[in-house]
Amino acid sequence: MSNFRRAAAFSEELDAFLSLPVHVQERMLGQILARNENAREAFEENVDILKEVGLVLNFKRVLDIADRTRAKITFTINRRDEI
Repeated sequence: MSNFRRAAAFSEELDAFLSLPVHVQERMLGQILARNENAREAFEENVDILKEVGLVLNFKRVLDIADRTRAKITFTINRRDEI
């Protein structure tokens, strides 16, 4: 796939994501960040870039959602190990 096609595909995906309600965007990102530590680090390091591409999120809320989700995942895994 050429760089132009990749850029066009990314642009379409970004537009589709940005068309979602903000609370849905925040929830989706929170779920991803809860499951992927590298994604969370990249998110935290690149908040300025994310704002430039048009994300108008409450970034603290996204991280709070990620933390709560991560705690639930960890609790579930630990509980399963006890059984």
